[in-house]
Amino acid sequence: MLNIGNSGTDFSATGGLTLADDLVVNGGDITGGGNLTITPTTTLTLNSTGDLSLDSTTDISLDADGGDIFLRDGGATFGTLTNSTGNLTIDSQGGSILSSDALNIGGATAQGFNFFADATTGVDGTIIGSDNDLYIEDDLEVDGSVRFGNQTYTFPATSGSNNYALTTNGTGTLSWNQVALGTNYWKEVSGSLLPINQTYDLIVGGTGTVGARFAVTNVSGGVTTATLSAGTTGGAYLTADGILQTTACLLYTSDAADDLLCVDLGGRRIMKKKTKLAILITT
Repeated sequence: MLNIGNSGTDFSATGGLTLADDLVVNGGDITGGGNLTITPTTTLTLNSTGDLSLDSTTDISLDADGGDIFLRDGGATFGTLTNSTGNLTIDSQGGSILSSDALNIGGATAQGFNFFADATTGVDGTIIGSDNDLYIEDDLEVDGSVRFGNQTYTFPATSGSNNYALTTNGTGTLSWNQVALGTNYWKEVSGSLLPINQTYDLIVGGTGTVGARFAVTNVSGGVTTATLSAGTTGGAYLTADGILQTTACLLYTSDAADDLLCVDLGGRRIMKKKTKLAILITT
């Protein structure tokens, strides 16, 4: 049947229908007993004055041979889904992809916190549990600065040397520096080196005051004393209250009219002072 109503509207002998103008369905439904295929030669546009629903009892397939599926509002594109060699690329026109719920990416069971993971069995539930938290199952690579606890840290570009540690300059810039191994008992303040515990005695060349070559003792209390030892050959000490003594010499002051700096007294030397103090230590 040709030219039904007007030229170009025809029924074919095989049951086909060709329309020369618009199709208006007053009953509300278009039902096919088999597959329904609409194949325009140019663009197919579905316009609805209300909501448009695509509903299927099985699956809905979107097949774009051009590789792109555009999401538009009022004709303006706000998002694009692209086939990138088998990978899905999501492009947001505004530059951000926002989620009002937790974002779960990976094969793990859905959770109320954000994750990139195939499994979330390693999550510490005491600190991870809300959509403000993020769990990453494996490695994380960051090219640039990181921020922890509202403090920004910038890492060095190299991996450092053996037994070096990361130290900060006080503003978050980190660098590798050699540090003392084991327990550190020292600190530096304004260019001075001092013990962390300022009540410790100082001993050099031994493990106690008796065998030490040099010692500063009684720091935490009593009369602070500095000692210098030569082992069995002698030694000397100076106390904070002004006493200087050696095992080889005695020191005293005198206004006697002699010019000798020291005299021998039974194998020990006595040092004298007239107007200036002169110290001579011999063995």
